[in-house]
Amino acid sequence: MTTNRSSRHFGIRCPIRALLLLRTSTELRSGSEILDRFAPLEDLARQYAIRPLRIRRRLGRATSFGPELLPWEQRLPELSEVDFVVIEDRTRISRSEHEVRDFVDCLERLEIPLLSLSDFEDRPAIPDEEEP
Repeated sequence: MTTNRSSRHFGIRCPIRALLLLRTSTELRSGSEILDRFAPLEDLARQYAIRPLRIRRRLGRATSFGPELLPWEQRLPELSEVDFVVIEDRTRISRSEHEVRDFVDCLERLEIPLLSLSDFEDRPAIPDEEEP
């Protein structure tokens, strides 16, 4: 049975595959510090996905995830193997607004949903419904 990308987001395809992208301009001291920085992204991925979930992590250093001359599909070959991408904030993809737009356009072209942690922060919690 073949499935298209949109059907995979409703649990037909298991495991759901997430790519967590984290860019840092500072040197991280240890593996546990890196994993700690990925933890909020992983939490958001687990809220979005129907389990089981397979997570790939990618740490970018400096200003972007690779040479700006390369298309995003070449900078992040993992995009061909994931069902959605989780980031801290769109401004953390690259320091260049043009690069951010190219990244979002690439995901739209590939029909890959993008979740940004900043889109979910500072939102009021949904209150539990009170029983009559």
